[in-house]
Amino acid sequence: MKKYFYLFIIIFLFCFFGCDCFRKESELTRQQKEIYQLAVDVGFKGTFDEWLETVKGEQGLPGADGKNVELIIQEGYIKWRNEGDTVWYNLIPLESLMGEAGSDGKDVTFRVSDGYIQWQYVGDDDWKNLIAITVLTGPVGKGIVSS
Repeated sequence: MKKYFYLFIIIFLFCFFGCDCFRKESELTRQQKEIYQLAVDVGFKGTFDEWLETVKGEQGLPGADGKNVELIIQEGYIKWRNEGDTVWYNLIPLESLMGEAGSDGKDVTFRVSDGYIQWQYVGDDDWKNLIAITVLTGPVGKGIVSS
């Protein structure tokens, strides 16, 4: 009987302290919370759920099968287009990504690599993941409206 009791205690302790099965959150949720914290740091006043509502947009057209999306920074926007298309669409204004000026005054640059939109300070060697490209993919929608 003691063997079963000790076995139960060991299994319980392993499950409760040794694994993340009770507190695991998705990679998407973790990234969203990091971006929410950045928004709070630059002045957003509201809960995580309220912030999520502010970043939702209208559903768009289904993506073109087999085409990659290209991103560029131009005219104060991060813009996108399907590979091979000629028209660029505004994704997000750069000013909405910027907070107060940093103490070092460094500019940032963006790229798309390894499935992420990445950023780095100009002159740095290390790229940091901003958001996964998969996060930008949504359900089939009605259309995309450019400004």
